[in-house]
Amino acid sequence: MRLLLVDDHPLITLGFGKLIDERPGWRLFNASNAAAGIEQFCEQVPDVTILGFNSADNAKFDLLQRILELGGDARLLVLGDVEDAALAARVLRAGAKGFAAKNDLPQALILAIETVQQGGTWLSASLIQDVAHLRSRGTQADCCLTPREEEILRRLAYGESMNELSWSLDVSYKTISKDCASLRERLGAKTLPEMVRIGLQRRLIS
Repeated sequence: MRLLLVDDHPLITLGFGKLIDERPGWRLFNASNAAAGIEQFCEQVPDVTILGFNSADNAKFDLLQRILELGGDARLLVLGDVEDAALAARVLRAGAKGFAAKNDLPQALILAIETVQQGGTWLSASLIQDVAHLRSRGTQADCCLTPREEEILRRLAYGESMNELSWSLDVSYKTISKDCASLRERLGAKTLPEMVRIGLQRRLIS
């Protein structure tokens, strides 16, 4: 199995290296930043990509989205600094296949990788109930927008067109259309103006 770890913490890289070395047939590639992560993803075509995350790291959400754009069937496992149910819910909604905490037991991390590689979804056991609760909160769950979704909603509120969004966010028009369609569905809006109005009413954007 080919694995890509994108994380800038040397201890995490070292620990994962030792963990993977113990698994016959597994090979780990490392990247310490987003640019190197994209390059390695394209070159190595990993079976599972592991992204080190923290709740304030909006750049990693952009990296997650970029990897999904490059490989629509990419299998992403997010490795959080702490057990964070809100972050777990956000990354799963954004397209990740799993969320594990860096302090999970080695056996759990191995199982997380295997589950994601096989097409399943993984959550640290301690987070399952909290994430389920977040997902069951109806419209309140919409407050957990990804940074990309917040940016799209904010720019639409300021009057940018879809073409302008595509240019300013440096993504394809098709990607923007898909994101907007997903946002409309989640917010129960039929049009872009209605979606912006709902976003403002619910204070999803400032």
